[in-house]
Amino acid sequence: MTDHNVVDVLDSDEEDQLPPLNTREWIGKNKKYPLHAPKNLEFYCTRQLRVPKEVKGAFPDNGLSVSAFLRAVVPSKSYGLVFPAPKTCFSSEAPNMDMGQAIEHLKTKSLPPIKYVDQLKQEVRQAILDGKLSVLDARYPYIRFPFWIVMTWQWLIGLADAREEWKAAEDWVNARRGTLVAADVVARRLLTLGWNTQLVAGEQTLQFARAISDRMAVDGMMDVMVGILEKRIAAKPRLMSQIVLVQRAFMIEILKAERAEDYKEVKRPYLAALEGKVKHGGVSELWFTALWEEQKHWLAFKCDFVALTLSYGDPLSMSGNPHGIVRKTLWWLQNRFNKSFRNKGNVLTCGTQTDGNSCGFIAINTIAHHTEHTLGDGLWTASLRFHDRLDWFNLVCTEYDINNCFDKLTWSLEYSR
Repeated sequence: MTDHNVVDVLDSDEEDQLPPLNTREWIGKNKKYPLHAPKNLEFYCTRQLRVPKEVKGAFPDNGLSVSAFLRAVVPSKSYGLVFPAPKTCFSSEAPNMDMGQAIEHLKTKSLPPIKYVDQLKQEVRQAILDGKLSVLDARYPYIRFPFWIVMTWQWLIGLADAREEWKAAEDWVNARRGTLVAADVVARRLLTLGWNTQLVAGEQTLQFARAISDRMAVDGMMDVMVGILEKRIAAKPRLMSQIVLVQRAFMIEILKAERAEDYKEVKRPYLAALEGKVKHGGVSELWFTALWEEQKHWLAFKCDFVALTLSYGDPLSMSGNPHGIVRKTLWWLQNRFNKSFRNKGNVLTCGTQTDGNSCGFIAINTIAHHTEHTLGDGLWTASLRFHDRLDWFNLVCTEYDINNCFDKLTWSLEYSR
């Protein structure tokens, strides 16, 4: 089935060129929604599911500051366990709410549980095909909503989740104000920082709410931090050709392999370009981070093209090893470079993790620490874990000029304090 998580992005040119759906042929004819639906049927349904601009305009814009976002009206989530079967929540009667009434309802009532909304999403296209005209919420049986309420509920649940993330981040920062200067700076940034501003790197500021909290770094955060390390290396032209840092795109491609023979031929443009850079650019070290999925744990890895070794650093020194990551990386190294690489295992010196959430930041520091002749950062220590998170948050804001009133600030990531 097509992924319908995003329904408000349509190719309007393509839609205009399609003949309109013959509703007499499709709607209310006891047909099952096709696995590969015709484009005009897909557009017919999507138009009815798209979150209206009027609704989006009634709730916080992505560029609203974090501080203002936390004061804005965002509906609360609910966690009810008993809800009717989704197939029974569609009506053959037309909606009985106009746009203004629907917006007022959304602002003042809690949202249905996310699991229930997910179930409605799976059924709503079939309901449209069956000729249903509206959606019911068992908590308010007298109200019949337009079909767009389903995706609106999903969107607003995401908004409520984001608010929880930023509230936790604000509380975390406030608890450290007055004792850490960087916390005072972050608190001032939150007065102007957009809660979900797009970064040049393609990520969004919401992901960095986790940086100022006690939560793990996510993929986008890791990419942005690796990108900043790349810029630091690029500032030293004599050495930048020797050291290559790669972002998550590398591991995404590596993990696609199902057997060593998959690398006998160059099939993936990204890996082919990287291979050419290593072979012809004098690269001696390739560094990357990877999430050990089974343990939900970030690690730093090093491919040494001189010693012909692969090694990693585990801040928890866990028993076992990231077998899948190691095996598939060695497949690529040995097949594409025609040399026998050896797995040295967990030998990279790294900070010792004492919690369940600092692994991503330690992995980044491990890279910065071991590329000593280039970056040479001191080794991460648990006593500086709060400083590290605050410094990274401030550095990202400065690097991407998110709060231009702070763009002249520089934040050191050295640990010699």
